[in-house]
Amino acid sequence: MLRILLLMVLFFIHVGCKKIPDLKNFDSKMWQSDPMGCIGERKKNIAFLNEIKADLVGISEDQLLSVMGNPDKKILEERSKKQYIYYLSSIVCARELSENVAVVVDFDALHRVVVLSTNIEIGNLK
Repeated sequence: MLRILLLMVLFFIHVGCKKIPDLKNFDSKMWQSDPMGCIGERKKNIAFLNEIKADLVGISEDQLLSVMGNPDKKILEERSKKQYIYYLSSIVCARELSENVAVVVDFDALHRVVVLSTNIEIGNLK
């Protein structure tokens, strides 16, 4: 019984620890230094982010935070699910914009990335 339990624990540790994909073309420092997308530097990473977004599915919340930093907005949903929003452009920065455009990351209840969507229009900042 103990042996089976140990094997199950090792299996879940192995499955739950996905490596971060190669991000050599993603400028993490630049991304994190552009809160709300006000400087316009985040948009420069979108093409590469689109290429690797499928590879980011399954990484942990902590791994994502180490790459992209703290989000501009967090939305807590039911059953321990959450969304992180990283703005690419925001009406907070440029009043001539009518929409906020963002990268939206959805997490499951185990704090793993489920979906990473880019260039999402968000109506307002709450």
